[in-house]
Amino acid sequence: NFRLHLWWHRALMHLALDDTDAVLDLYDRVLWDPASDEYLDLCNDVSLLVRLELAGLDVGERWKPLAEKIRGRTGEHILAFIDLHYLIALAAVGLDAEAAAMLESLRAYAKAERGTNAEMTARIGVPLCEGLLAHRQGRHGRAVDLLQPLRYELYRIGGSHAQRDLVALILIDAAIKAERYPLARALLAERLALKPKDPWTQRAYAGVLKRVAA
Repeated sequence: NFRLHLWWHRALMHLALDDTDAVLDLYDRVLWDPASDEYLDLCNDVSLLVRLELAGLDVGERWKPLAEKIRGRTGEHILAFIDLHYLIALAAVGLDAEAAAMLESLRAYAKAERGTNAEMTARIGVPLCEGLLAHRQGRHGRAVDLLQPLRYELYRIGGSHAQRDLVALILIDAAIKAERYPLARALLAERLALKPKDPWTQRAYAGVLKRVAA
């Protein structure tokens, strides 16, 4: 089941080269598997579609079959890391009532269960999902307020650095759209120091610098 995740990493490499046509081709030809219900495959797909949208692409109808797979699995709560991807998919197709119900399920799970995942869901997973939902719904200031305090806690929810980087991208996008340009500039300057050749970061940073100087 790790085979498709390796292709996901290859897709990220193409994205880092600004080759979005290759990313879409990999998604359609390799990554999207109509028969797979493996949670890692679902997370791969959600994460890649978000990244493509942040790069300015219209992903068309690709969200709908993905959200249909996820709709019946929102009460599993295997990992807080997985839950955030599931919630994004629901919100991406406008299933706001189901996304709200999933948040309630997460709160109930965190309150009733014991163990590391329940603890991390209460401490990080719930506010993280609230912030991601706010971003998806266009409440960008609220998204920033919820996501920014969690920046240095994300490692606790699981996933790799590359996977968790999705949240960093969404936080930057929310800060820009909320017109919190000094914060966006700081986040992008930090990111540019780590990824000096990343085209998305370069463009976003240049755009924010113009806003700050205006």
